[in-house]
Amino acid sequence: MREKIFSHYGKYCVCCGEENLEFLTIDHISNDGADHRKKITKAAGVTIYKWLTNNNFPPGFQTLCFNCNQAKHSNKGSCPCNSLLNIELNSYYNRVKLQVMTHCGGKCSCCFEERLWFLSIDHIAGDGHEKRKVEGTGAKLYFFLRKNNFPSGYQVLCHNCNSSKGVGKVCVHSLTFAKIVE
Repeated sequence: MREKIFSHYGKYCVCCGEENLEFLTIDHISNDGADHRKKITKAAGVTIYKWLTNNNFPPGFQTLCFNCNQAKHSNKGSCPCNSLLNIELNSYYNRVKLQVMTHCGGKCSCCFEERLWFLSIDHIAGDGHEKRKVEGTGAKLYFFLRKNNFPSGYQVLCHNCNSSKGVGKVCVHSLTFAKIVE
């Protein structure tokens, strides 16, 4: 289904050019994705792909990688990947995020991405679904980690690597690296 979706909307991120299918997602161009998902379902992912297919690939959508999609969402509708824009550190949330990311290594443990707006926290053991019920997501997770003195079991991953790991249990970069080593 993903192949069909990206054949229509494009097989690369329209922002940064990423072509790895594992890292691609569909973006609502007009930044109304949350409202749209509430109307059709509370889920994302496969549900939106089914909706797009059942509705004959309507306009208003584009292909972005997970990094650019999250950065666009966090940056008021505009991905800063192709600009020299620095993340606003006068925001309390961003200062806490920077503190957590720095404490956990400061860059993606897989691809070494360092730009703060592309970074996320990964539950190393793969138990994030259960832990998020207690810890929360986004800002709540960052505040939880800081409040609890940065417990072990977490690492920094960019959104691309984190999403790839979530789908396939291992990031595509790791698979590529394993082939090179062989």
